[in-house]
This record gives sequence, C-alpha cells and structure tokens, in this order.
Amino acid sequence: MRVLVGSWIALILAVGSVGSVMAEQPCAANGPFFGSTPSAEESVFAPGVASTQWHDDWPPIFSPDGREVVLRVLGFVGEERRGTLFVSRMDDSGCWSNPEPLPFSGETMDGAMAFGPDGQELFFSSKRRAVGDSEGFSGSRIWVTARQGDDWSEPVLLDSPVNSLNVNGGFSLDADGNIFASIETESGVGAHDIHLIRKVVGVYPVVELLPGAINTEATEVAPFIDPDRRFLIYTTTVDDGLELRVSLPDGAGGWAEGRPIPGLDGQSPKFAALSNNGERMFFVSERFDVAANPPAVWSYEPYGDPVYEDNADLFWMSSEAILDMLGDEPQMWKPTIEITSFGEGLYRLATDQGAYTTNSLVFVGSDGVLLVDTQSEGEAEALRRVVKGFHQGDPKIIIFTHRHVEHVGGAAVFGEDPMVIAHDLVRTKLRSGSYLFDEFPDATMPDLSFADRMKLFFNGEEIDLVAMAGSHDDNEIMVHFKDHKVVHLSSLTNGFNLPSADGDGDVLAFAPLIARAIDELPEDVVIVSGHNDNGAWADLQPYHDMLVGTVNAVRAGMADGMGLEELQEAKILDQWEAYAGSYVSTDGWIEYIVDAIESPKESAPKEDIYAELYSTLNDQGTEAALARYLVLKAEHENEYDFNEFILLAAGSKLLAKDRAEPAAAFLELGTEEYPESDYLYYTYYLLARARLSLEQTEEALTACRRALELKPGNTTITSLLAEIEGGGAS
Repeated sequence: MRVLVGSWIALILAVGSVGSVMAEQPCAANGPFFGSTPSAEESVFAPGVASTQWHDDWPPIFSPDGREVVLRVLGFVGEERRGTLFVSRMDDSGCWSNPEPLPFSGETMDGAMAFGPDGQELFFSSKRRAVGDSEGFSGSRIWVTARQGDDWSEPVLLDSPVNSLNVNGGFSLDADGNIFASIETESGVGAHDIHLIRKVVGVYPVVELLPGAINTEATEVAPFIDPDRRFLIYTTTVDDGLELRVSLPDGAGGWAEGRPIPGLDGQSPKFAALSNNGERMFFVSERFDVAANPPAVWSYEPYGDPVYEDNADLFWMSSEAILDMLGDEPQMWKPTIEITSFGEGLYRLATDQGAYTTNSLVFVGSDGVLLVDTQSEGEAEALRRVVKGFHQGDPKIIIFTHRHVEHVGGAAVFGEDPMVIAHDLVRTKLRSGSYLFDEFPDATMPDLSFADRMKLFFNGEEIDLVAMAGSHDDNEIMVHFKDHKVVHLSSLTNGFNLPSADGDGDVLAFAPLIARAIDELPEDVVIVSGHNDNGAWADLQPYHDMLVGTVNAVRAGMADGMGLEELQEAKILDQWEAYAGSYVSTDGWIEYIVDAIESPKESAPKEDIYAELYSTLNDQGTEAALARYLVLKAEHENEYDFNEFILLAAGSKLLAKDRAEPAAAFLELGTEEYPESDYLYYTYYLLARARLSLEQTEEALTACRRALELKPGNTTITSLLAEIEGGGAS
C-alpha cells in the first residue's frame, strides 16, 4: 500500500502541512474502486494509486459502504522497516482523496487490517508496545480503534488471551465480529495455523484452533473469511512458493482441505480479500519487474525513495471462480459449540442437537477452569478446543449434573487429572445397564460424590451442589454459582418444555422438585437447563403449575375410564401445548404420566439384561448374545425389564464404538421383536448406517428406505439415503 502526500511534494514542503495540502490537491482517482475498471481476468488494481512502485503487501480493505479504503505500505525510515496504514475517502462526487496515514500509524510495524462488520471499528495487527508489556514479547497483536466522525480513536489492545498471542499471519472478521486469524504457536499443526477468536458480548475470551483439514504442517496465513462463513480464502506454502486456496465447510463442523482457485496464474499469488460487495477478489503478487511497476501519483516523505527489492503489487479479479465452488446450496459454517457469557468468567457452552441443545457451563478464573457437564463423546474434541481456547489449561474440576451420555461422555478427553464430582449413584450407574456398552474409562468415574449437598469454593466464588434426584433421573444435582446468580438445573426443566424421564426417573417427582427449587433459589437467578434455552426464577412457578395440571388432567381422564389412546385423541392437554417445544410432545407426556400411574416404581429392581448381553457378546460373540436375549425373554421375562429400547440402545452404542457387525445384528433383531415400536424408524436408520459401514449397500438402502417410510420428510434420514445412493459405501 502507498503513502500519503501525493506527487505534489514541493507544494507540501512549501506549505509545511501534509494535511492541509491534501485538501487542496486534485483527486487521486474518480469513481468506485479508484475508478478502476474490472475485467474478467486478473489485472493490476488502481495503478499509481493503490498499486505502485512501493511495497504494497496487503490487499486493500474497503469499508462496508465502499466509500473508504485502508491501504498498507512497507518502507524504511532510516534503517528501521515500518508498516504504515493509509486511508483514502470518496466524496459524493466520486473523488477519492490522496491516501493519508492514519493518525496512529507510521511509528512501527503495523500489519493486517479489517473493518468491523458495521464499519465503525478498524482492527489491525501491530508490533507496537502496550503499557505493562514484558521485554520478551516482540510479536504482533490485534488492536482496535473506533470511528469518531472523520477521525479514529486511540487504538486499544484486545484483551486476554488474544493479547498474549503472536498474530503475525493476518486476520479478517465475519459478519458477527468473530476474528479468523493466523497465529504462530508451538502447539499447533504447523508453524502458523488458522484460529477462530470468538466474540462474546463485545469481548474476545476464546481463541481456538480452526477444526477440520484446513490446518496442515505447511504454513497457513492471511485468512479471509466470507462474512456469512460460506468459504475461507487463505495463503499456504507449496513447493515452488505460495498459493491461494479456498476452504469450504466440511459438513461435520470443520473446514475442508483447501483447493487452489481456478484461473489464478502468476508468481506466488498471496494475501487475498474480497471487495465490500463480494464481487471482486484483491490479492498480492510479486510478479512484475520493478521497471514495470506503475509509478505512484502520491508519496510519503518519511519513507523517502521507494525500496524496490522484494517488491509487491496489488491485483484484482472476479470472485466468480470462488462463488462457483460453493454449489447451488452453500453451507454456512458455524462453530459446533455456541458460547453465552454470564460475566466474570462464567459461560454457557451449547451444542445443537437438532431438536434441542445440550448445555455445559465453564468457569474460568485465577484458580483455573471448572466445567459442568462434558457433552457427548462425539462433541468431546470440539468442547476441548473451546476450553483450551480460554488459555487456562484443562479443567481442574469437572461436575456431572447426572449420568446421561450427553452430559458425561466427553470427560475422558481431558484425561485423569481433573477431579470429577457427581451424585453418589453416578459411579455405579456408569458401570451398569446400557452404560456397559459405552465402556467409559476410569477417567470418567467420579472422584468425589455426595448424596445431599456440598459446598465448593473456586475462583473466589461459593458454588452450591444440591441433589435434586428422582424425576428425569435418580442421580441429578443442581449447581448454583451464588455470586453470578446462575444455576445449572440439570434436566429438571428441559428449557421449560415438557420434560422426559428415563427408566430410573419418575415423572410424578418433577413437580415436588420444582417446588423445592423455587424455595432454594433466589428470585434473580438465571436458570440453565441441561437442554434448550435459559430461563428465570419467575418461570418456575408456571412450570410447576403446568406439571401439576397435566398430571391431574390425565388422572381425571383415567378415573373416567379413558385409556392412553383415548386420552391422546381427546387432546386433554391442549391448553399446555405451548410447553411441547422440544422433543417431548403432549401425546408423549400423556404416555409418560399414564405409565407412571399404572406402573409405579418397584422397590426391588429387576435383573440387568444389559449385563447378560454385554458379557455374552464379549465372551462368546454376537450370535450367542442374541440367542441369550431370546432365551431370557422367552423363559424369564418377568425377571428382566424387557422393552423396545434394549436392543436399540445396545445397537446404537456398539455402532458408536465402530462395532458395526454386532450393532447391525442387534438392530435387526430389534426390528423383528418390536415391529410396532414408536422408535422403529430410528432403529432402521441406525441399521442403515451399520450396513453402510459394513459396505452392504443394498441392505443399507433397504433399511434407510424403510426408515423414511416410517418417518417421511426426516432430513437426517433423507441425507443418509442420498449418501447411500451416491455411493457412500465405496
């Protein structure tokens, strides 16, 4: 990028003021994009204004309205190499002012720059020193300045942890203000890797490595993120120099390996950015002989004469080649985990499960990291990336709100060092029943447990742990951060939707436990549920009334002789339909209540059928395990709790452990034993996945089509069917 004064140096010297002279000089150029006419092929951008004989080594960054541009130019002041940021503005007549240095730039090495989403902030990297800097730090960090009329405020260094990292590989911002940056680290995949710096309520507390195949052992720098996160352009090292590549979302929460941009020729193209309207791509190249460089129509006195060695010029071309790579239905990438701040180091981490979210809490402070619930095994790596992104290390303490897999499954990724705290029953539960098939390692098992309540002091805060067992599950606790006035209420409220209960829970216990929560919690508390949205203390009483009202309505209907189907057909819970906002419908809630009333919990539990299946499978094989199941069901049905979920749960967990052969056998038997199950569609869906893993394409197609017959329009099943029909097994 070039410098300020204009080719009128003599006039500037005579007047003695750069700023005043600039106002009287003729236009640097006229019309959008400095009056340059775009062509279908790559060409020099704005010769003499943006691209000159100076070292223009970063693409021009235009404001969202296209009326302001920031350029960066390298030069020498004496023996010191500096990077200076210049601004040029277009007035209503289309006249662009000669570029002038931004008031805070020119004294050191200022680097990459990017406008904030609304153009009211300018972010830039710089090697400038901040108050309190240690003598040992010499890297580039990100600073931000705010627009003040036609001027800019004094730059401010982004807060920790960003300010401790060497962001010397460039960056850009998406439409939400998140920063995609190339950071030099010793713990990455390569020397420079692309990271996501999350914006959370106006600050940047998390810096996480971008997931997927985009980062390699090569160097990845100068990331430009599409504002809608449909693609990411970056520069990487190749055998013969540098190359611009485009990465697309991989459909699994990450970014795919980058591909070269079609039609881009020349010597080592690098450092790209799109125009404000997205129609043009700017990039840098060192392809010209210095004699061919366009002379600047303006100059910058502190730099003196241009230094031609290692020169660079600005080019532009249509972005059509990139947009063509997106296809007809481009994906918009979003992080696997959404972050919500409760202030002072406490955050909600939520994963989207389709019909609901699963919610963890992370508490970061002077004592380290405390984590409430660890998501499922499938989200474990994404969770760890975020937790590591706070740059406080792995958790010192992990708290389980209850034993379900989507709350404990990710614990093992943090190893054996964290202290795990849970209800007294959790350790036993994770070593019995269907959880045997999860094969949780010792690192997941609680180190400290309690039956009633305990206090914890961490990061200067009192945290109350209170047992709230018996409704959704028999081992639930609530975790109350008293200073923050935030409570994780496990799955008692399900985001204030109709709740669910597993085999050890009891839907009739929800109302008494909610009444207890009303008494226990302060009126200004924020309620985080295990699933779905946050709520408030004021939501608890209406929720309690709903629970009491629905149970009473079902009891009354049953007293009048109505059975389950009659109760459902009569829509006796229609007035509470607003609470059916998640995965439990009013019909499903009626079934829960009827089952609880007709089949109260037995004091003596039945034998564990899962233990029989698990041990037989591992000792004697799949065929023997299924034969054992059929014998026990035929001869000892009353001694074991046989139901439609046994084979489905075992098959699902085996499939998750990459044991597709026994998974398929268990699921196949499930379709035969329970052909009227409400979850038959899901059994067939999992069976299709298992058959696909075994490269049994025809069998996978048959199972998947049957699943779609049972659940027409289900997008997950439809996607799997398309994958199988497209040759997914090959």
